[in-house]
Amino acid sequence: MSADNEWLEIDGTNLCLPFCCMLADLAPLKAGTLMRGEDRRLPRRASATDTGVIVHPRRPDATPVKLRISVFGEYFFDGTAHPDTRTGLAINGAYLQHNVVKPPSLLDPRRTAVLHVQGLPELTKPVIVEGPLDLTSDGPNVERGGLRLLFPEGLFDLSAWLA
Repeated sequence: MSADNEWLEIDGTNLCLPFCCMLADLAPLKAGTLMRGEDRRLPRRASATDTGVIVHPRRPDATPVKLRISVFGEYFFDGTAHPDTRTGLAINGAYLQHNVVKPPSLLDPRRTAVLHVQGLPELTKPVIVEGPLDLTSDGPNVERGGLRLLFPEGLFDLSAWLA
């Protein structure tokens, strides 16, 4: 499970709340952005001084990420306890469907993702949540699945943490 000092929010919904909803690992969000572009190879031009390659610039590309998620039913997203764990599990799943998974608009499916790491500036990027959570039961009080995200502008720019 992700540490207490780092968490991900999507449109204000914290996805790292103990006994409510937890992402198993935030490291994929720090892996770096895919790059678009490729070099052009020139046939019969390779020599000791000429590689026969014309280098073209690279640009950030849309980057998919899949995070493992666990949903629990003990607490609601505001921190209050559910009176019944099974009911809480259903309500928390419905909350995620409505506030994270379902596109906010048919014309614009983007939401706002904010990565928090204690002691560092928060990082913000647009994100598209793709498809269902793919939840499966893991005992009577836990459901686990995958949260598929697409960052249309690439992943978070971690260089802001170096200043």
